[in-house]
This record gives sequence, structure tokens and C-alpha cells, in this order.
Amino acid sequence: MSDEKENIVNDDQPQEVEQETTDTPNKPNIKTNYELDNDWSSPVDEWDDTAITATIPGGFEEDASRMLDEVDKDNIASSESVRELLRILVASLQNNIADDVLKPTVSDPESHWSNGVDVKGNKLSAGYPKVKEVHNAELVGDRALFVVSQQLGLGGAFTVPLYHSGIWVTLRPPVISEIIELFRLIDSDKIELGRSTHGLLFSNATVVITQRLIEFIIAHVHKTNVELPESKEQLYDLIKIQDIMSLIWGLACTMYPRGFQYQRPCLAGIDKCTFIARDKLNLNKLQMVDTKKLSDEQKLHMAARKPHSKTVEDVKRYQDTLVPIAGKRVPVTTSTGAELHINIASPSIGDYITSGNEWISSIIDMIESSITDVEPEVEEKNKFINQHANLNMLRLYGHWIESIEIGDNIIKDRDTVIKTLEMLGSDNQVRDTILDEINTYIAESTFVVIGVPSFECPQCGTKQSLVEEDDGSLLSTILPIDIINTFFEVGAQYLMKMAS
Repeated sequence: MSDEKENIVNDDQPQEVEQETTDTPNKPNIKTNYELDNDWSSPVDEWDDTAITATIPGGFEEDASRMLDEVDKDNIASSESVRELLRILVASLQNNIADDVLKPTVSDPESHWSNGVDVKGNKLSAGYPKVKEVHNAELVGDRALFVVSQQLGLGGAFTVPLYHSGIWVTLRPPVISEIIELFRLIDSDKIELGRSTHGLLFSNATVVITQRLIEFIIAHVHKTNVELPESKEQLYDLIKIQDIMSLIWGLACTMYPRGFQYQRPCLAGIDKCTFIARDKLNLNKLQMVDTKKLSDEQKLHMAARKPHSKTVEDVKRYQDTLVPIAGKRVPVTTSTGAELHINIASPSIGDYITSGNEWISSIIDMIESSITDVEPEVEEKNKFINQHANLNMLRLYGHWIESIEIGDNIIKDRDTVIKTLEMLGSDNQVRDTILDEINTYIAESTFVVIGVPSFECPQCGTKQSLVEEDDGSLLSTILPIDIINTFFEVGAQYLMKMAS
């Protein structure tokens, strides 16, 4: 494969940013904090009920949940349009970011979101590198797969910027047998996890699923802009956890170069509107970046896309100077009044996998050690298991904790940090404080999301999920998508179509 150009120049004219409106009784003051350089959506000529279709959020999770809560259960069957809207609404909730963790990230009025980063007049964005034309040649390996998949429209190599890490990776498209095996392994993992934990973790297998996806993606890295002295396995230590969503999105882009259909519900209220937007999702345009979080020097670093154009030291220097992912020192007060400090930092994807595996092992060990000859009542057993799971919850987030300070002493050793977190987990006040601080840090340190803009319903005119600011104005922003759930939603349809 020939090297792609160092910068991607986009000739499309950017969409105009919506200007602030005059604050009148009939027209509220609405602002936007995004400016898109490429269209993320395009109309479909004719809707196809048999085509691959994603159900994306109409608004934030809290808005969709509120709408569901307000539904009169006795009148659900009032019309087919109401039933269809509710079906789409419930399905779309699966693709919301849980608990709206990233809502503070995208609703910052000072942020500026775009699906392209301007570097000295050129636009950096993810894309499909051109495959050099060859004639009268024998094709082997990745090159053969690139040519065949591109010509048949089955997928294509995709180059992804990982802005939290300072790295570009080019992913090769998986073949159908690899996708089938990925889904089989994940199903097997979930079944085994449910069996070994008596069902406790069957519905909370995110860490296992994400681990499989990360390993699958790293195996499909064709090249990167970083010179890796050893092997691409070094990427586990270099890629930051905040870039997981971009990696999974990049994998999806290799599989669906033409995008797919999407549907999203209007959240104005069932009594007011039952409109469902149905169009085509241009998947490769959904990486949204808060460009204000990048300095000019960091933008220049990301402009170097060519293979091996950066060293590991360059990447570490980029990460060390990237303000959003800088560490955070948090004071914590125990229920007894004692004080300590938790130092939160951005972990690597390798740290995330290790921490997740350790947490699962701790739950399994706890369950196995609690089994006796006398089988307890189901309710008693579940209560016991859930209590221990809550005590170990801090361990699940242990990869975010770099060190713990107690007085003028500090704990940095990983095993000791984890054991200390287990002790602290018995204090509800400490546990809740640390988990809240970690979620706050996640929102503050994330400046790239996979998402779509909030929209104005063309039928009733309602602008969806507006965020009220301190000055009383309303903000129209980006709605982050849970790309993991979306990947599996469309992936299941993809496999069914391939099997038919």
C-alpha cells in the first residue's frame, strides 16, 4: 500500500455555525458549540426495512428516560405510530452513553466541536487511504485484501487519529470469518462469566467485551505513524483509555465504508409528536473533536501521519503536555473524618485490561470461597455476592488511580494501591466520593467523542435535548453515541445478511 498524504485537505465548505438568536418570548436564545466540516447524514432515496440500520439517540439519556416515564401506560396501544415511536425510543436508549457521563464534556459552552481539525489551513480527519492501482501483478497478504474489499465494496482500510494518545493507526478490514469468530468468542466469554459468577456479571460484561474488541483491533492494525522498536503490542501501553471509542469506531468504518441507515426518535413527547428521523449515517464523519483542547504544537504533532514519522518519545512528550489528560489530585474525607488524597491519571488500554481482569478474578475468587456444603437461599446468596461486588467496585476503577497519599506518605505500588482501594471500599462515603471524582475526571479529560449533532424535528419543530446554561441561554450540542453497543447492533444485522 502506498503512503497516504501527510495532511488531508477537505474542499467541502464548513457548515455555518448557528448564530445566537434574539431572546424573545417566542424564540429562545439558542447557541451551538460545534461546526461540522463534513455532512454526517444524507437522505435515503427509499427506506429499506431489510437494510442494516442503527438506532441512534434522539437526545441525552435523561431526556429519553423522562419521556418514557411520562408515557401513559394505558394508552400505549392508542396508535401504531405511538407504538413504533416507543419501540425506537427504547432501542435508542441502548446506544446512549450510560448515565450521560459525557454530557458535561459536550455541553461546555466554551468548547468547539468539529469533525475535522484545522492545521495551518489544512483539515485533519480520519479517512480511507487510497490503494495504489496495480496491474498484471500477483496480490498477496493485506494488499490483496485491500484491493478486493475496496473493489467489491466490502470494506476498506481506515486511518484513525487518536488525539488523546498522539497516534494515528491504519486498520485493515476484517474478513467475515474473523467477525464471526469475534462474536463467538464474546458470546462464549459472557456465558462463562455468567456461569463462574452465578449470573452476577453476566449483564455487566463490558470489560470482557471491550477487551476482546481491543485485542481484535490491535491485531488488525496495519500500520501506525509511530516507530515501534519491538512490535505493535507496544500500542497497549501507548494508547490512552479515552481513545477506545475511536478505535472501535475505526473498526466499524473498515466494515461499513458506505455507512448504513439510521433512525432516531423525536423527544418532544408522545402527545405532541411521533416523528422518527430516517436517513443514511455517514459513519466515517462521526468522530467529533473539541479543537480548543489542542495547542498549535499538538496539532502539528498530529499532522505527521506518515508511517514511522514519530518516535515513542515523541508520543510520550505529546501526552505529557496534553492538558486535558493531566493528572488530578483529589481530597477525600472518610466517614470518621480522616483525610487522604487520591491522584487520578489517564490509564492506557493495557492498564484497563489488566485492571478489569483482576476485578473479575477477585469476584470469582470471592464467590468460590463463599461456597459451602450447605447451599444458602437464593436471596441470601445474591445479597452476599452483591455486597462483596460493591466493596470491590473501586477495584474495577483501579486503573484510574495512580497513587494514594496518606499524610506525608504515598502509595504507588500497584498491588498496594489495589489492596488499599479494597479497604477504602468498605466506607460508603469514600467509595462514592472516589467514583464521582473519577466520573468527573473522565468527562473533563475526554475531548473526542463519537457522536451526532442534536437535531430539530422537521415535523413539530422541537429542538432536541437543549442544555440550559447558567445565563439562561440554551445550547444545541453533540450527542455522544455508545459505539460499542452500536457496533454490536449493526454487527448482528451484518452477520445475518451475510448468512442469508
